[in-house]
Amino acid sequence: MNKLLFIAGLFLFLIEANAQQITLAEYFIDEDPGVGNGIPIGLNIADDTVEAALTINTELLSTGEHLLVIRVKDDNGNWSLSNYSRFYVEENYTIPVSQNLNNLEFFIDNDPGIGNGTTLVVSEDSSYLNLNGIINTTGLSAGNHKLAFRTRDAEGNWSLSNYSQFYLEADYSPYIPSPEKIKKVEYFIDGPDPGFHQADSIIITPSFLVEASDTLLLSADTSELGRHAVLARVLSENDEWSLTAIGEYDYCAPEGVLGGFSYEKDNNKIAFTDSSKYAVNYIWDMDNGDSLYTNEPIYTYSQGGIYEICQTVYSFCDTTITCKTVNFPTPRITDSIPNITIEEDSQPIVVSKNLNLVFSDGDNDPLSFSAFSTNENILVTIEENEVSIGSTNNFFGEALLIVEAEGGGVSAFDTVNVSVTYINFVPEAKKPFNNL
Repeated sequence: MNKLLFIAGLFLFLIEANAQQITLAEYFIDEDPGVGNGIPIGLNIADDTVEAALTINTELLSTGEHLLVIRVKDDNGNWSLSNYSRFYVEENYTIPVSQNLNNLEFFIDNDPGIGNGTTLVVSEDSSYLNLNGIINTTGLSAGNHKLAFRTRDAEGNWSLSNYSQFYLEADYSPYIPSPEKIKKVEYFIDGPDPGFHQADSIIITPSFLVEASDTLLLSADTSELGRHAVLARVLSENDEWSLTAIGEYDYCAPEGVLGGFSYEKDNNKIAFTDSSKYAVNYIWDMDNGDSLYTNEPIYTYSQGGIYEICQTVYSFCDTTITCKTVNFPTPRITDSIPNITIEEDSQPIVVSKNLNLVFSDGDNDPLSFSAFSTNENILVTIEENEVSIGSTNNFFGEALLIVEAEGGGVSAFDTVNVSVTYINFVPEAKKPFNNL
């Protein structure tokens, strides 16, 4: 079984406050082993900004969605919040081999045909192109237009066309504003917005590019635990405000994220009520290969049984798994119909006079019955709770009789082997011989 080797590419961590140095990084998948107990990530240097390539072997992971979590520690021994991303492991996955690209062309509005577009120079063969160029729009009318690109690889295969829209204004003169220094930075937590000049300010030296940090005093009120947003904006020397940018952080409880749920059943349908705290993301394992990703899902099982349903809740702080065993009663066989042998050309015989003695239902739902044969020469009839079989003339051989009992939206099946035996009839003269 081949599985994808997941490559996390380049991850970037940044610690700004007081310019601490990042000295250690670690990661884990799905379940948090505890701070300092993850899988170490090698760092070439210690700095307040680190960048590293990470390759993760997913051979031992189950097929499906997983969570990759990374965190770092500074030279003061403080651990960062965790940075996480989702990835999916496929079974029997073969990583495609990238072909080098040797041609790139574009056209505007009307496709002239593959190979007939305007060619952009490709300096060297590569599986990835990053080109800068100026496209001449002379002769185009004012209004909406469509720009399309496509590439060709070393084996002569053309890609699909990638489209983008642009708008051409009549007598357009681009406005290029003069750069302005930033003279003020202010921020607020969560909201509502207190208004310009009313949020918390950070002392800065006016410049075209500023770096600023502040210390937040977190509340001791447990109701403040969980996900929060920091909203910030800057003011230029010409008294123009920027848009308000949003960042997020988690205020973690000492006990971490708490899981928990209750549920209600209706036949084979189950509805969940979430009682977790401080959770940001959810995964529900339904114990049959299905997973759900909302906080309070509703799910219908296709067949009854006993399932261990697990809720996994995540935050930047922690991961918690809560499981409960839920029984969905299903029709079951209490007295299986024995295998049957009949003779060729026999009359129909009763297999079971009362199928309620063959099946019962775990939560006493009324049962309905049906039956069929795997061979068209075995004739099956069912009337209320009685099932009978026979065979067509001159047929002998093997077949299966399938009897189904349905109750509460769930079915159970009893399979019966049916043998039709061959009869060696005595030869008969079609007309008598004359006396000799």
